[in-house]
Amino acid sequence: MQRSRKEELRERIEVLPDQVKKTGADPFAVDVISILSELKEDYDKLNGDELVKDAKAINSVSKIVYMQDKWLTDRLRSLGVSQEMLKERLYRLDLQPLAACLYRSQHLPTAVMHLSTPRLKMAADYWISLLGWGKTGKLGPIPDITNEKLEELNLQLDDIERELNDVRLDLRAKLSTSNILYEEYLSQREGKERLRLAYIISILCASGEVTVRFDPSISKYILTQGDGTPDSSVAIAI
Repeated sequence: MQRSRKEELRERIEVLPDQVKKTGADPFAVDVISILSELKEDYDKLNGDELVKDAKAINSVSKIVYMQDKWLTDRLRSLGVSQEMLKERLYRLDLQPLAACLYRSQHLPTAVMHLSTPRLKMAADYWISLLGWGKTGKLGPIPDITNEKLEELNLQLDDIERELNDVRLDLRAKLSTSNILYEEYLSQREGKERLRLAYIISILCASGEVTVRFDPSISKYILTQGDGTPDSSVAIAI
């Protein structure tokens, strides 16, 4: 039985990543948009075996996209900046803009992540689209949260300095005798105050006064006295 042109196309796409690796070709020479457009044309008419071949072709396209991303990342890493040039620019800066640059460049190991309603709708639209290329689905009503009261986490500098000193003294006293469980220490506060406490601890970790480390024997994070070495950033659910 003679194979169709689309069947041959999917087979050629399936081996594309290996060919690009073997020949060292530019991954951007592969027209990903055109390939996806052509595969989409007969998607609704595919049978079981053809769907398997289509999935393999799509997987190969994703590998090509990954190669393109890696190519860009490698090129960006290769863009070096001369230390002498940096020194020269630093010497030309006045004290005030230099201080402003240092302030903007600090990144404490803490973050707050949430999913907004528009992002949830975007995710739902995406999953609906997976029913099949070219097919559409309708999303149910999105709950209205415009009038929902949301807690705000106000971080004023004066308050932070005061809380930082209080937590520093408290931890210094407690850690002088033994280590303590991170989760247990946070449990003394709830809601946004718990988040504030975690933020304060992250500042102490960034300055090397306190260390948060994972104890595999109990599968929990513990607080210990720091040795002056700043902690590396790590995501911890609180």
